[in-house]
Amino acid sequence: MYSKRQSYAPTFLTGFLFCLLLSLMSTACSDVEFRRGRVNMFANVERTNSYEQYGTFNSTLIMEVDLKARKGEERLSLAGAIAPPLVLHSDLIVLAGSDGVLSKVSADKVDWQVKLPNESVVASAMVADAHQNLYMQCSDGMLRSYDTTGALRWEHRLSDGEEIVSFSDLLVFPGRIVACDSRGRIHCVDTAGTVKWKRISGEAVAQVPAGDSSGNLYAYNTHNKYGESDSLNKYDENGGLLWSRPFAATRLFKGPIIVDDKTIVAGVKQNGENRVPVMHVLNRMGRVVWSRELAATPRGLSASGDGTLFVTSYDAAPGDTRSVVSAITPQGDEEWSREFNFKIPGAALVSRNAIAFTGIRKNSSTGLYLLRRDGSFREVISMSALPIVNLHAAAGNNADVIYAMSEKLGYVAVGESSVHRIIPF
Repeated sequence: MYSKRQSYAPTFLTGFLFCLLLSLMSTACSDVEFRRGRVNMFANVERTNSYEQYGTFNSTLIMEVDLKARKGEERLSLAGAIAPPLVLHSDLIVLAGSDGVLSKVSADKVDWQVKLPNESVVASAMVADAHQNLYMQCSDGMLRSYDTTGALRWEHRLSDGEEIVSFSDLLVFPGRIVACDSRGRIHCVDTAGTVKWKRISGEAVAQVPAGDSSGNLYAYNTHNKYGESDSLNKYDENGGLLWSRPFAATRLFKGPIIVDDKTIVAGVKQNGENRVPVMHVLNRMGRVVWSRELAATPRGLSASGDGTLFVTSYDAAPGDTRSVVSAITPQGDEEWSREFNFKIPGAALVSRNAIAFTGIRKNSSTGLYLLRRDGSFREVISMSALPIVNLHAAAGNNADVIYAMSEKLGYVAVGESSVHRIIPF
């Protein structure tokens, strides 16, 4: 059940109203009310990590939702998550267990659980279409879809399940799903399970491919070696190659993300004996608009609605970790930059007035760090007393930052209580 680990609501009345409103709001969440449309990891098909339309990240309430069975209930599994949470709504989440069990959760209740076939597990970030059908790549080489009740809709083979392969995070467009892998394969399958097209290249495809509003696909091919020249590719909705842009002696690490008519990637360029972190911005024709060096190896790219780019980066040296969070204008100028002496493993999440990112210190203590959009420090929410979580967070429609628990069934949400949304204090 919900456990209020930290709250800034000062009165007994607030706590009472919160419990009451949670029950009422959970009951009132109709399909029309809570549907977010298609759900991709990293916020949208453009992969910008922007949740600005949902408001501003807050921390008036930290909730640990332990989904252990209550009296009279049964659970198919209590295993922790092996993948990031799929957040359909702040109170409607799908968790992928390390034992291959999917759990669909409404607030603090498990709606259903289903075991994946062939002892497989979810192998990358899941997605959902506008009807809340679920899609996932599995370790046995299958792309599977489940409906809102947990029934298997269809499955399509992506690989033979025996080869060593890693899968990119799925991407959902209107009416179709794109699946990529480290063997250079790109599959496009419609939401009914019919293969639309397939491409094979010689190198691994980007871990996180992106798309634009016209249905075009952007993905880089990487040799996964420093000094090699990786390429960014753009495909139309039928799989036709529109252009391919190589980057000399550059290993691409992050991106692409799509911001208006620009495409952004980041990586490390081999310059003689030196390795130089770099960032490139291209127009829709594949021409480089501007490039700039970065402070450290890029670990995440994000963007706000006004085109500001946020870059998280870090370099790990013996006995020291230096991380940098930077804001860069659409023209390529650094707006601000902040250094931290801990590891930042992923991209920043962007809200209306703040950005949030996960930080890990040398003693393995974890925290959610919030900066104002001007770069000034707002607060850190310690997660050391909470269960261990999957470090790739998502956000709900209430601007809650949500982590899946790694060692048991459940999730952690950092946000604003329903009472604060209705009755501000």
